Amino acid sequence: MDSPVALFEHQDVRKLLVAHKRRRYNSPMAKAPSPYGTATIHGTTFGREFYSGKMIPARVLDGGDFSLWPQALADTTRFKLILMQSRNAILAIGGRNSAVITPAAVFLPHAADIRLSVPSADPRDKIILFHPRYVFDSLPFDFDFTDEPDPLQSIDGYLLFRFTEKRAVAERSLLLEPGVGRFLDESAGRMKRELETQPDWAWPCRARSFLLEMLITCTRLQETNTGLFSTEGAMLAEPGLEELFGYLVSRMREKLTVESIAAAFGTNRTSLQERMRRTTGLSVTQYLIRLRVQTASVLLRNTSLPVAEIMERTGFVDESHFSRSFKKYAERSPSEYRKAFIIPEYVQ
Repeated sequence: MDSPVALFEHQDVRKLLVAHKRRRYNSPMAKAPSPYGTATIHGTTFGREFYSGKMIPARVLDGGDFSLWPQALADTTRFKLILMQSRNAILAIGGRNSAVITPAAVFLPHAADIRLSVPSADPRDKIILFHPRYVFDSLPFDFDFTDEPDPLQSIDGYLLFRFTEKRAVAERSLLLEPGVGRFLDESAGRMKRELETQPDWAWPCRARSFLLEMLITCTRLQETNTGLFSTEGAMLAEPGLEELFGYLVSRMREKLTVESIAAAFGTNRTSLQERMRRTTGLSVTQYLIRLRVQTASVLLRNTSLPVAEIMERTGFVDESHFSRSFKKYAERSPSEYRKAFIIPEYVQ
C-alpha cells in the first residue's frame, strides 16, 4: 500500500477529492452533534467574544500547569502530545515501561492507565490535549492506519499514527534534533496563545493549524529514516542526513537557499545535492518545495485560514510561485483544491 504521506501524489487526485467531498457530505458523523466527551477544564477550550460558548476539544498546558498534568494524562477523552525539553522521564502504559530521552515528543492515546515519571517540571515542557476529530472530523478514537481503512476517511489520519492504542510503549517517543525541538515548542506556544487570548475570528482555526504543523513535523521525522519523498527502493539515509531533514522541516517557513543550507552543515552545494539525490532521488530544492506543498495541502483542507497566510506559513513569498508549485503537484490551484473539502463546522 502507498505511504499515506504521499497519498495525493500516487492516486488520481480528481477522483480522490470528488469522492472525499461526497463522503464528507454524506457522513453521519459530519451531520451529527460533535461528541467530544466530557468538557473538562483540562482538555477543552470555550469560546468567549468570538464563537461564544463554542467547545473546542483542545488545550495546551505548560510546565507552569504541572499540577494539572496527572489529571490531564488520565483524561480518556483526549489524545496527548507531550513536548519534553530537558528532563528525562519514564513512561508507563498498562504496566509496560519505557525511558523517554529528551528533547522528545511523546504520543499518548486516550487510555487512562498512563504514568509519566518526571523528577521535576521544566517550564518549557508542554502537553497538548486534543480529540482526534480536532485533526480530522470523521476520525474515531479507534482509528488505526495499519488496519488499512478507507483512505478517503484517513487522508489525514496518518498524522495520528503513533497515538493509537496498538502502538508499543517504545514507539511512543521520538528523540528530537534541537532545532526541531525549538520549532515544536514555538508552535505549541503559539497554539496556547491562540486558545487563551482568542484574538480574532480565526483563533480556533489558527490554533488547529499550529497543532497540524506539529503533527506534520513529527510525522515527517518518524515516517522513514530517509524522511519524505524517497524514491522507491532508495537506500536508508546516510549518516547526518536525518539532521538535514529535521533542519528543512523545522525551517520550512524561512527563506532557504541551497548555499545557506550547505553552509549550515559545513559542506558545499555540490556535495549536499549529491547526498540528497542518492537518498531521495530529488534535489534539495525539489524536496523542500514538495515538503512545503504537502504541508500547505494539509492546512488548506483542514483549516479556513486565508490562502495568503498559509502561503507565508509554508515558506512561499510569491503568490504566483505558490500557485504554480502547488498546481504542479496537486493538479489544481490552492483555492480550487480547498473547495473540494468541507472545513469542520467548529473552525469555520
